[in-house]
Amino acid sequence: MRTKGISRSQLFLIELIVVVLFFSLAAAMVMMAFGKAHELSAGSEALNGAISAIQSTAETDKGKQPEEVSQGTESAYYDKSWKKTDPASAEYLLNTEVKLEARPAGFMAVYRYAASYASENTNTIIYKLEMKKYYSGSSYTISAGEVN
Repeated sequence: MRTKGISRSQLFLIELIVVVLFFSLAAAMVMMAFGKAHELSAGSEALNGAISAIQSTAETDKGKQPEEVSQGTESAYYDKSWKKTDPASAEYLLNTEVKLEARPAGFMAVYRYAASYASENTNTIIYKLEMKKYYSGSSYTISAGEVN
């Protein structure tokens, strides 16, 4: 029985199939790398915007006079470009919590800022910051219901 060897055209087709498979795998790896880069870029953009918004809010709060400071929580809503917007079209949420602590010669205002995504199903905090400011010579009395 005589066996026939593989012809040149068959070898060429096999080689071509191997090359196509190799480039397909390489393309898949490149696409995964680009996808990860896009994800990191979006996260970095959100972090930079959150830092900027919190820093701006903290600087504004830092300049407040003692009579302008009150205990409680405030929320600010931002769009995709970190511009203030209404809650319905918000992409990001910035919560500011203010607690006042009585001191012998004044009071301490403790500001806690937290930026997160505005969607209801996500509680992921992008960035948070705590700032304290002491107001000397200002009187603040803690009522019975307040907790430090």
